[in-house]
Amino acid sequence: MNNANRYVSMVFAMIDDLDLNTISRILMVRLQHNKQQRTGSELARNVWTRPARGTLKCYVEQNLYCVGACIRDENGLFVQAFVRNYAGKPLIAEVEAKGLLEVLHWLCASNRVATPIVIEMDCLQVVQAIGSRQKNNTEFGAIIDMCSNLLVLEPSCIEPTILNEMN
Repeated sequence: MNNANRYVSMVFAMIDDLDLNTISRILMVRLQHNKQQRTGSELARNVWTRPARGTLKCYVEQNLYCVGACIRDENGLFVQAFVRNYAGKPLIAEVEAKGLLEVLHWLCASNRVATPIVIEMDCLQVVQAIGSRQKNNTEFGAIIDMCSNLLVLEPSCIEPTILNEMN
């Protein structure tokens, strides 16, 4: 694990040397590549929409082994990113919910909640579960409850919405 920590430090040191536009492009290309690999669709294209003036937008992306988030400002410029790996092969909706939970914890811990943040993701099931407030006595439901509680505690985090996609 010590080697992994050194690797992460090295990567972030290299990222610090890049300008924000380059970082933003790299992250978005990587997120798009991951999505295409997962869906098998070369035609799937995400359409980024700018958040309201004075707010940030956080896009949450996942695959079965890691969660990533990228915050961009109203001009589309990179602000901050987050990545966390975890083990297991849960159901896709559970992984998406866990990804949202990890990102909400990260946003709270990084003091990013002073600026309103629009949260976007591509899992309709998670977005609907958070919006419905219905009790779900599964692991997925427990994760959704934790996400909902964090959203109540941090009013600057705007409830997740589904990512606009062109098909």
